Amino acid sequence: MKKTLTKPVKRVAAAVMAVAAATTVGGGWSTEWMPNAYAAPPATTAAHPGTPAANAVWVQPVPALEHGQRPNFIMGADVSELYALEQAQKQFYNTNGVQENCLKILKQHGVNWIRIRLWNDPTNSLGQPLGGGNNDLATDIAIAKQAKVLGMKILLDFQYSDFWADPGKQNKPKAWATDHGAALQKDIYDFTYRTLTTMKNQGVLPSMVQLGNEINAGILWPDGNSAVKAAPFLQAAAAAVRKADPHADNPSKKIQIMLHLAGSSDGSVGNFTSDLDTWTTGNTKVDFDVIGISYYPYYHGTVAQDANILDTLAARYHKPVVVAETSEGWTVAQGDETINTFNQQTAYTAGYTPTPEGQAAEIRDVINNVANVPNDMGLGVFYWGADWLPGDETGWESGAGSSWENQALFDFNGRALPSLDVFREVRHAGPTPPANFVSADPVYVKTSVGTPPILPSQVEGEYSDGHYREVSVTSWNTSGADLSKPGVYTIHGQIGTNSTAATAVVTVNPAQPPNLVQNAGLENGSSGWTSSNPAVATPSTSGTAHNGSGEIHYWSATAFQNARVFQTITNVPNGTYTLSVWAEGSSTSGASQIPYLYATGFNASNPSEVQQQSLQQYGWNIWKQYTMQVTVTSGQVTIGVNCNGDAGAWGDVDDFYFGLPPVSDTATQTQAVSATGPDGQALGTSQIVPYRVPYVTLSSPTPGATIYYTTDGSDPTTSSTTEVYTGPLSLTRNTELKAYAIAPGYRGSLVTSYDFTVDEAQDSNLVPNGGFDTAASLGPWRLSGVPEGGDGSSYVFDATDSATPGIVYAGNGAFQYWSAKPYQFTLSQTVTGLPNGVYTLSVESAGANNSILQPDGRATNDASKATLTLSAETTSTSESVNMINEGTNTNGWNQWNRFEVPNIVVRDGVCSISFTVDASAGYWGYLDHVSLVRTGTVSPNTDR
Repeated sequence: MKKTLTKPVKRVAAAVMAVAAATTVGGGWSTEWMPNAYAAPPATTAAHPGTPAANAVWVQPVPALEHGQRPNFIMGADVSELYALEQAQKQFYNTNGVQENCLKILKQHGVNWIRIRLWNDPTNSLGQPLGGGNNDLATDIAIAKQAKVLGMKILLDFQYSDFWADPGKQNKPKAWATDHGAALQKDIYDFTYRTLTTMKNQGVLPSMVQLGNEINAGILWPDGNSAVKAAPFLQAAAAAVRKADPHADNPSKKIQIMLHLAGSSDGSVGNFTSDLDTWTTGNTKVDFDVIGISYYPYYHGTVAQDANILDTLAARYHKPVVVAETSEGWTVAQGDETINTFNQQTAYTAGYTPTPEGQAAEIRDVINNVANVPNDMGLGVFYWGADWLPGDETGWESGAGSSWENQALFDFNGRALPSLDVFREVRHAGPTPPANFVSADPVYVKTSVGTPPILPSQVEGEYSDGHYREVSVTSWNTSGADLSKPGVYTIHGQIGTNSTAATAVVTVNPAQPPNLVQNAGLENGSSGWTSSNPAVATPSTSGTAHNGSGEIHYWSATAFQNARVFQTITNVPNGTYTLSVWAEGSSTSGASQIPYLYATGFNASNPSEVQQQSLQQYGWNIWKQYTMQVTVTSGQVTIGVNCNGDAGAWGDVDDFYFGLPPVSDTATQTQAVSATGPDGQALGTSQIVPYRVPYVTLSSPTPGATIYYTTDGSDPTTSSTTEVYTGPLSLTRNTELKAYAIAPGYRGSLVTSYDFTVDEAQDSNLVPNGGFDTAASLGPWRLSGVPEGGDGSSYVFDATDSATPGIVYAGNGAFQYWSAKPYQFTLSQTVTGLPNGVYTLSVESAGANNSILQPDGRATNDASKATLTLSAETTSTSESVNMINEGTNTNGWNQWNRFEVPNIVVRDGVCSISFTVDASAGYWGYLDHVSLVRTGTVSPNTDR
């Protein structure tokens, strides 16, 4: 389950649609984690929980598990991030606030299995960790040993990839990239056998393994990108499991093999049978024991559909079933800046309130489905991301935070949520919890000046059993909305006897000029529109609409040009008009194959004149509005889109507008983001800020605004790198920051931009002039082998004076090197006065590519381009590292990489550091942020 990595930009749009949720979820939670409006009865004895204490959840029992029935039913949790979290010094606490081991807490609450994913080599081509838990074999063994001590069983999730694998991507490991056929079958066999043999020798042999992760589209792409093509690889992996298993001949003790598939939004059994029919018959039959499915209620249909899928699969294939992944959010708030997968919209889709009670209710319902599969063929459930706490050091990928922390079974500080009790409470016989109305979620309504708003007769109600149910509003009091002028107003409605139980945020927009486009939203199919190539581009209801159900969809398996969808508007009074459209689609088209919005026929003196605006697509469901001005002198205009693309390019356009310029009003727009320092003083658009200090505070004056930002200069309204602001930002490199805000009921703000130059003076760096921040001055560095300075045309070896990101990493300068001829040099200095101890030398490097990609996927030095060496020498040690600049082909612009020389032992206060380059003609690069940091102590009685 890694949907946000398949299309990371999707997170931005989803989050923006539900901005209101973080501050408006019904009733709120008290410090005891119960709705303020819900007064729980007193707790009863531990032997018969009955009704819950104030800090507990009330869970409906699962009769099939009551009275000690099925003690081996799997109550599982995926804890793949645990080792990385522990290495980052994250801590876990039980429900009483006492710090304890994470797995121990889970076991105390009824969890008896853990699930751990395994990647082959979760590092990039330079050997740097990719993140996401960095689950290689050593990491997984460390987690498994904790589980074995506690008597918990283990499900090992072979993903057969170096990083996330799911229906959207099944990339071969680097080391197998050039292998095919029998060689690739041997790869998967050897890796599987070697892994299990190692785990057996370490005393942590898993009780179950899954061959691949969500393998609906096969594994090991492109070789195994279908069920039929994947079968030989699955067969080889299964054979390896049986070979490594010391109990393979004992049905009660052997390692169970699972095949794991993900569902889809229609909740159809066919999503599974199309693959499983292949893997259970003929020469594509795979040796496996268990069927695993992913079921996320906000992705994969209703609970009833999930139950039908489980029952059908067990009966059809005569194999037990497991829900290998499920989850639900306990809040819509953010624990870190990475935008979360779960938000208010997904909560509505799932039908559970974003509270611990709602989270527990979802888990209970899934457990109930599995436990009621006929003939005890439902083995159990695994909760995904159970331990995933927030933080950039342990996120989805290196340098990013978690997008899952609001679905963990612990709060943002690591304290066990009351929902964790669900795993044991479902076994206790007792009454069904009451479904008392708690509160109503707000609704958002738009109208225009002078037009009464259309208010709903029902709203989403949060109930004490964790479910959403629609609740009737008997009347609305609109006196709080001034319909005579633009603005955003809050009004209330009556539910039962409470006259303010319902809330509506009413946006009153200015009255707008008429839209002259017929069927502007494509809701009436092709009415009013003409398609020049309907096989490529045509009005449709099968794609993704911006609003409503209609849009123009375009796609072709082959390259296409000039597939136009257009209409002619007549009787247009001469004047200047606005033409606009919303668009989303493929971001892979070449520069010459970009679709565009166009207008023609508007110029009386030149009827063939065309005015156009390119549609720069940003990816699936990332809608952007494109606008241009058209001056009509002919009394008519033809408007439309011209669709062009490479093979496989696709997109949708919707909500055309052609009319007089729309009327805007600041009363309905979120106010722009401003930046201040810790003292509250405004920061300039070009500002120096301290290194690694929480310094930059962002704010918008509009109440309830959520702020989104990027630090790479991209547009935060569309970028895949957009983050949500949660607190003061600390910067470690020169940064172009862009931010915008949006508040419930308001339009998004304008984007504001800041260029921040990082002052490295506050770093713990001990290297004088490690940032090269003085132009044309290298001291105390010594340069040998080439002339210092530069003549601007044939060479440059000097410190540059520029705060521009890409030229420098941080501060005002960097060491730059280039020559039109082959060259060699060494840049060095001796650092003195160091306290004795163990040190790490690090640098930031960017430049032209000097690497070769080896068959194992590793990047190694291409000496024909350049060899870069970073070295440190003391009386006790001599250490060095080969540095590789990377980019696309020869373009390494702004592709900074950090290189380190660790374990430098200093005994006399002196360390000599050097950067040596042997480069070909025309090779260029930048060196910056040279840092020497003490990382440990050293014993005076040892050599190292």
